[in-house]
Order: sequence, then C-alpha cells, then structure tokens
Amino acid sequence: MPRKILYILFVLLLPILLYAQEVKFNTPGAGNPIIPGYFADPTVRKFGDTYYIYATTDGTGLGVGPAQVWKSKDFVNWTIAPMNWPDAHQIWAPDVMQGTDGKYYHYYSQACKIFCGVSDNPTGPWKNILGADEAVLIPDRYVKMSITLDAQSFIDDDGSTYLYWGTWGIYKDHGCGVGKLSADMKSLVDTALIPNTQATEFFEAPYVFKRNDIYYLTYSSGSCHDHTYRVQYATSKIGPMGPFEFADNNPILATNSDTTIHGPGHHSILKEGDDYYIVYHRHNIPQSTRGFFRQIAADKLIFDKNGRILKIEAGHKGIGYLQKDSNPYKDIAFGAKVKASSYYDENFKPKYAVDNNNATLWRAKNCSEKEWIEIDLGKAQSVKRIWTQFEHATSFYQYLYETSTDGKNWTVFSDKQNNTLAGSPMTDHGDIKAKYIRLTISGNEMNGLFPAVWNIKVFSEGKDPFPANEMLFNRQAATAVPKRRGLLFEINANDYQIGELAGRITNNRDTKQGFNAISMAVPIKDHKSKKAFAFNGYQQFKSDFGLPETMTGNAPYSVSAWIASPYPKENECIIDINESYGELEKIIFGYGTSDRSGITMHHGWYEDMGIKDMETSDEWKHIAVTFDGYKERIYINGIFVKEKDIFLRVGKSERLTLGTKFDGEHQFRGYLHSLQFYDIPLKQEQITELYNR
Repeated sequence: MPRKILYILFVLLLPILLYAQEVKFNTPGAGNPIIPGYFADPTVRKFGDTYYIYATTDGTGLGVGPAQVWKSKDFVNWTIAPMNWPDAHQIWAPDVMQGTDGKYYHYYSQACKIFCGVSDNPTGPWKNILGADEAVLIPDRYVKMSITLDAQSFIDDDGSTYLYWGTWGIYKDHGCGVGKLSADMKSLVDTALIPNTQATEFFEAPYVFKRNDIYYLTYSSGSCHDHTYRVQYATSKIGPMGPFEFADNNPILATNSDTTIHGPGHHSILKEGDDYYIVYHRHNIPQSTRGFFRQIAADKLIFDKNGRILKIEAGHKGIGYLQKDSNPYKDIAFGAKVKASSYYDENFKPKYAVDNNNATLWRAKNCSEKEWIEIDLGKAQSVKRIWTQFEHATSFYQYLYETSTDGKNWTVFSDKQNNTLAGSPMTDHGDIKAKYIRLTISGNEMNGLFPAVWNIKVFSEGKDPFPANEMLFNRQAATAVPKRRGLLFEINANDYQIGELAGRITNNRDTKQGFNAISMAVPIKDHKSKKAFAFNGYQQFKSDFGLPETMTGNAPYSVSAWIASPYPKENECIIDINESYGELEKIIFGYGTSDRSGITMHHGWYEDMGIKDMETSDEWKHIAVTFDGYKERIYINGIFVKEKDIFLRVGKSERLTLGTKFDGEHQFRGYLHSLQFYDIPLKQEQITELYNR
C-alpha cells in the first residue's frame, strides 16, 4: 500500500484513537487549543468556504496588540494575517459580521467604548463607518447601567441586526446592553438593558444565537484572571431583547477538576450544518500570574429535547477537521527525537516542538542569546517545506534553518536572520534530503521574548494551503532588539568620605553621569562598618541620564543593593527607573514590609512582589532582584526566596529617581551602601558572588 495512503488513513484514524484514550493537555496531537499562540475573546465566523477567527492579541501583558485575523479552510490548519484597522493599542473582543447588504462590519472595543469599521472583504481594508478613525459608535453607559465593552452582533430571521455588550454587569441594577441597529448600521434605533436579575451573574462577553425559535443569551461570569471565569446562559422565546430566563443547569462551561482547562470563557458559537460549536479562550499551561496568556479552544454544543444546552464536555481533544484536510501530507517531524541548546524548565521541553500540540512549546533558557533546536528524522528523507509556529505570532523572529545527513556537515536550508516579518506559521521551502534539521533563533522584535516554538512541522511533499504573510502588523518594529549591555550603572558609598554631604552621586560605570539632589543632600555615615548613604525620607535625587532601549518593553534586568533599614514602612522606593504612570511600565526597587509589593512594583497589582514577614533590623542585607523575561526572582543574602512569572511593558527611561518614587511617594528611610543595575538577568552564582564580595 503506498505510503501516502497509509498516512491518509493514519490522519483519518487519529481522531478516533484520541477519543478512545484519555487526552491530556500534553498528549501529542491533541486538538485543543486550536490556535498556536496567545489570543483571547474569539469570534468565529464562516464566510464562503473559509473559517475566520477574530481575537484579542494576548500574551503582551495587558491584552494589547495589533489587529489580526486567523484563517483556515478546514478548522485545523490556521494561518494569521494582519489587518489595517484599527491602528490602536487596545483592540479588544473584535467581532466581524456580514450584514444583509453584503458588506462586512468590524466591531471592537477600547475601554469603555465600541467602534465599527466597514469593508467589502472580511479581512479589510477597513474604514470607520462614521468617518474619522476614532469616531465612537457606542460610548460608555449609552444604555444606562451597562458598562460599554465586548460588542457582539446578531442578525434575526427578519434581517434586523442587534448588538449586545457589557462588562462588570454584576453591580446592582446593572446588566447587558442591547441595541437594534439602523438600516445604515450607523446608529441604534432601539435599546434596552437586560438586567442581571435575568442574566444572573452577568459579567461580560454576551453572545446571542437563535435555535428552534429560542434566543440564547450566552455570557461569561466570574473573573477573567482566574478559575472562576465560566460560561452561562439565559433564554427567551419572546424576542432578541428579552425578557430572558436564567437556565437551571448553569454554568455550561467551567474550570475542570485538574485545572488544565482553566478559566474558560468569552466565547462565540459556530453553526455548521445542524451542529453547533463553542469557541472560547482558556488560560495557558502553566497558568500565568494575571491570566493574560490565553489560548483559543473549541468544543461541541449538545442540546436536549427541550433546547437546554447540556454541560460542555470540554477537553483537550478538540473538534478536529470540519472540512477536507487542506494539507493532507505527513509531518515527518512529528514525534521525532530532538535536542536543544537549552530549555527553560520541565514545562518547556524540546520534545514539545514536534508534538503537534498548541498547548505545549519548547522555550529556551535565555531570551537574549542564540539558541538552537535539532530534529533527528531517523533517516535521510526529502525535505521540501517547514512550518514554524513561534511563540508570539504577531512579533517577528530572526532564524536560520540548516540540514545535514550526518549531523556534522550542515547546509543552509533557509536563512532569515535578517527577517522583519511576523506570521504563523512561518514557511520555508527547499528541496533536499536530510536526516537532521537544525533551527537557530538569533533575534526577535521585542525585549524579553524567548527563542520559543509551539510546533515545527516538516513535509516531504505538497504545497502550503495558504500564502506566506507579506504584510507588516500595525506598530511593528523595523529592526530587531539591540544587544544587551550588562551593567548599566552603579553607585557606591565607598566613593565618599564619612561626614560628607553628597549633593551628587556619581555613576561609577560612567563618571560623567550621576544623580543630583533636588532639595536635600544625603549624608555619608558609617553604619555597622560600612559606609552608607543615610536617607531620612526627605532626599530625592534625579539622574542626568536615562537607560537604553534594552530597558523597554518586557525588559530583562537585575538590581543588587546592600540595604539596612530598621523601621521600613510598607513601601519605600530606592530606585525608580522612569517617570511613567502606565500599568506595567515601571520598575521600582524598594525595601518595604508589604508582602504584596515591598520589593518590586510595576504599576501592576498582580505583578508586584514583596516578602511575607520581612525581617526588619538595622543589620545589613543584600537584596537582589532578577527578571529574565519570564520570571522575576528575589534573593536575600545570596539565597533565593521568591519568584513570580510576569510580563512587563516598561516605558522609555529618560530620567531615574533615587530615594523616592519619581513623583515623590514612597520615601526611603534607611542606609544604602551600594546599588548596581543591569539589563541582563544575573544567575544565582553571580548573585552569590556579589553577596560574598
């Protein structure tokens, strides 16, 4: 029997085999998540013979990123494409619908307002239906007691078009807003509030569909940050604006017992023939601190004879192909032996790069060095196509593919070490026989992004079922991140005389740079046999230098300091690296008793860190904090004590503040002997060396 027929039979039988056994989150070939990457709030549509998923770009700290759309002919092989509009930071919960006039309407949210674009094509180009790009279709509280966010459209049998929206609908007398659109789609001709006494525990993300003369209002309850997020529904037999009755078997989708399906919600529903499928996001594995690394999954909806939606049997299997496989060729890398230059930890093993599973990925140990992964195909085979699904689909990676027959002599298959285009999958083509394939990742678009891959797929035949992306995503960088420098600045009280009043503290890394006192100089004192800057809460110093571009975005860093402070308050700031108020745009290093934020603050409640029951005394302590792009760690006296996974959006640093936060808050009262700041994450042995120095 020809090998191609055997492979087609394997592909056809794989879903049956998966259903016959328990499919765990890391089972090779598992079908959920359906998208390789971090995306949330999905709206699924089918226009013509193509499936589309419009979603919030996630994995960027706050769910901000460029306009994009995922497309597929079969619901399994997906590719991403940029869209021209909107060009904004917040593009939340996008929905695209085809109106009765044949045009496509693109709704999206910023906090707390809704915009609408119009186009003749489901992927644009779009223009704001009201003219100016920032013209708002639905402002906040347009419907009283409904906070404006998360618009979703619904077309009734008579051709009338409705929008539903809302967030934080849990407050008393609040709920979900609904409005009937005018014929020109530019205004609402009728509005109502669906109160949370009908849509019980309504929080956000309404989605309405109609089946057998029943209107289903489905929505999310709980917090999108944690396990409480879930899908519930209410029904009406009266009309699309209600009244609605809360179903008696809620929730229909919730966190599962082993928490590998965690916080599922903010969904949409696809009707395919007589079948219905729910497409939703869930949290990544391992779960992130804030819950903003979400992934898109799909499961089938089942109804009972009375029209009740049965509890969804959510799992990791997925729903598989909805149409003929658009790429019916064997992935010869699936399950192959692999080795890598490094891997971050057991959650990010090299074998996950060849398991055809969008829940698992290989991630290297370091985010600022070249890293490689090598695939052993077992024998020399024809290699014509390689698909690479990098961790962040809307950011570009620079890389090199090489092939070899003996693992010693290598031939370039594809050189994209100067690449500045993002996409997923990235496609590379050639015609060579090889036993080994090596991917080397040499650079990327953003600070703090790791060499990391969801899947590498290798084919000996066939053509790609989609064109390679040739467009830039909005606000995409033109060049890769610069090389990191190491030590950026250092201050040390040993450079001053005891009894001296220091009105300027020099940067030992570059003595032309320093910190200047704004009002009061700081005295140099002897404390426990160390010279110290003796801060009393009244000193504030401003730098005459800023930090390089390596300290923007999700910037890795380290800070090391010798501190003594007998009576610290909850939050006391030693160094603040910029003058931003933005969420996650800060790096503040301090010494305070708050177990939530006493050591680091980033203007992000979830991401800050402190030490519970911090010992306070006038003894010297060596405090070090490192961040490698994934985990921020605290060390005291050379010993690791705490860590947290975070993602930062650090703003440009033009001036630093010493002794307080930049706006004068959180004054430091204590002794500072020395402080070093780096744009690299120090390793444990380096911190130990600083402590023992």
